[in-house]
Amino acid sequence: MIYRNSNFINESTRKFDGKTLHFIGIGGASMRYLAMIAKCFTNCITGSDAVYNSAFEMLNSEGIDVYVGTKLESISNADYIIYSSAIPSDNAELAYARDLQKPTIERCEFLACLANSSWHSVAIAGTHGKSTTTAILGNIMRVAGVNCTTHIGADVTNGHFLCTGLDCFITEACEYRRSFLHLRPSIAVVLNIDYDHPDEYSSKGELDRTFCEFMDNAGQVVVHESVSYKGAITYGVGENVDYRIVNINGVNGRFSFDIIHNGKSTHIESPLYGKHNINNVVASYIVATMLDIDKTSILEGICNFAGLKRRFEIVGNLKNGAKVIHDYAHHPEEIKRVISTAHELTSGRIIVVFEPHTYSRTKSLIDGFLTAFYWADTLMLLPTYSARERAEDGYTTMDLIANFKENNEYPLYFENYNKAKEYIISNTQNGDIVLVLGAGSIYHLA
Repeated sequence: MIYRNSNFINESTRKFDGKTLHFIGIGGASMRYLAMIAKCFTNCITGSDAVYNSAFEMLNSEGIDVYVGTKLESISNADYIIYSSAIPSDNAELAYARDLQKPTIERCEFLACLANSSWHSVAIAGTHGKSTTTAILGNIMRVAGVNCTTHIGADVTNGHFLCTGLDCFITEACEYRRSFLHLRPSIAVVLNIDYDHPDEYSSKGELDRTFCEFMDNAGQVVVHESVSYKGAITYGVGENVDYRIVNINGVNGRFSFDIIHNGKSTHIESPLYGKHNINNVVASYIVATMLDIDKTSILEGICNFAGLKRRFEIVGNLKNGAKVIHDYAHHPEEIKRVISTAHELTSGRIIVVFEPHTYSRTKSLIDGFLTAFYWADTLMLLPTYSARERAEDGYTTMDLIANFKENNEYPLYFENYNKAKEYIISNTQNGDIVLVLGAGSIYHLA
């Protein structure tokens, strides 16, 4: 249970003290946790969303009144309206709030209000891995007993981190719609920069420049060696980095390694599947060190981290023994990493069922998608999860299939989850791994 906490009352949050806040789009991962954080400095929280999801039960248990659809009286009773960037301007509740001249605050601005007012703020950015890295660092802070709040755009496997105050605020920093430019972090981390969000960025160069602007707003900067930024603290496997990763050893998809810094070595056993997660662990280690967390707490926080839901989440086994794993992967680089990790776990077949996420991404990254599934024994494709887009904004799943056929590859197409489920149950066996991939609603299939 989250209780009102005096550690949250400061100059920035005082204006919300005792006020009623209404969250439009509260079911989203980021929004639900922002609402729970807000519960620490005001007891009057309501929220709405277009569809019901499992977050409603959690929010109701915390005393937050949430509902599906529209209730204009909620807007009338609210002092501030917080809305997700996914909410269109013609949303009935948002439009009514503006008609009433109620203060409306976009999610990224509300997040920045909290983060920028903390004593230390850490913002973790990157095309991939930011949720995992943020969560690892949050777990380290929990173990160390730091007065800290962690904001993650994903669900932690063993629950969520308690909000204990604003001495330290850790958040993932999203590049979509340039929302991370509102942040002014003490420490900024950039894990990687792969081209994504073609509906927002016309080129990789434009994306790179925006990440540089984000880093310019920070006090200190930590980057992977693949990211160039003058004056940054660097990490990677190269010889000229500040924190060097050496002695990498993998067993059944999990890895151990050493970090060399200033001539001293630290050995780490990562609990996470996938070689790519080494970089996420190292980034969290570096930031915790910069925040003067003792090494014992750092290593314990890393080793007992249970992971995130929808990030190589082993959902269970079918009756025939095939293992079902779900992952949020929807970018070609993420898909390659997930399939590579699965390859470490089985000598059986890898059956991938993928739901493309947005038409614009499918078109802009088509070359990457055509090679991302190389190690899959069977590729099953579902209709595109459109999110905020229309089919004319890019390529549909059928366009993707047509491109595969030009390379003499023939993935299977299924028009809905039930038909995909029937095929999987009938065509898998013990030792197989079924990878259910996508950022939309495909987790229901898993």
